[in-house]
Amino acid sequence: MTWEEYNKKLEEIRRRAERSVIGQAPSLEKLAYQLMVDYVDENFTVRGGRFVIDERVLTALNDFVDRYLGAFTTSAQYQGAVGQYLKNFDDLQSLMERFQRSKGLDLRVARLGAVQEVVVNEILNRYSENGLNPGFVQPMRDLLFNNVTSGLSKTEALSQLKEYIAGGKDTTGKLHRYLEQTAQQGVDSYTGAVNTRIMQTFDINTMIVSGSLIATSSTQCRFVINELNGLLDREDWPEVESIAGDELIEGTTFDNLPFNKLHWGCRHEFTPAVLSEAERRNISQPKTNK
Repeated sequence: MTWEEYNKKLEEIRRRAERSVIGQAPSLEKLAYQLMVDYVDENFTVRGGRFVIDERVLTALNDFVDRYLGAFTTSAQYQGAVGQYLKNFDDLQSLMERFQRSKGLDLRVARLGAVQEVVVNEILNRYSENGLNPGFVQPMRDLLFNNVTSGLSKTEALSQLKEYIAGGKDTTGKLHRYLEQTAQQGVDSYTGAVNTRIMQTFDINTMIVSGSLIATSSTQCRFVINELNGLLDREDWPEVESIAGDELIEGTTFDNLPFNKLHWGCRHEFTPAVLSEAERRNISQPKTNK
């Protein structure tokens, strides 16, 4: 399998995985908002269109996070979206195995099963209450608390909460951003962990660094893509490390670059590869946004 074939297929699976969750965002936003409306209707005292601060409201605010999270995460819509997302990781594993096999590496030696299990469990953790709570629900609970105690009417409060969940005509809501970020991080974690195990198992001194540059790309990313043509050899690492300075995640080495990458939030892919001289000559990255 050529690098071009692998990279194209990798991007297809990556985008498909992300779309399987992000594509469900509109229906999940409707669900999230309806659950909020139902919770307010069932648990808050309202007179003359405004909230009454009483024991019922205080209890509802205290119980909100647990009850709301439970209703949302156990819904068929949410579980279906997450389940569909996770199905794509079987295809990712198969693709990575085929590519490395074409380069003479048998990944059965790397015993990837335990690594994959840990990563998938972490992804599920991010989609469960543990991730949704700080990333989405707790801030929404704080907004609900502020709205109730500041004297807003029920209509005004729900309008603000709807904008928080789904956004307005020119902005993306918090739920969509959370789903998108988590989907991206999940794929990165999966491929990064597998490629790091490959680096730990085999004697590999070259990584293919793929992905586009953008206006805000780091200096070290620009150096690897533009100056090294996307081929990072072990002998080049000290120079890259020096250029990156304190932008590297603490503890980053050449061998764990597939997981740590070149800085927090780096979206480049680091693929270990045993390449012939002909393959090295054929691999180059676009010189954009220098």
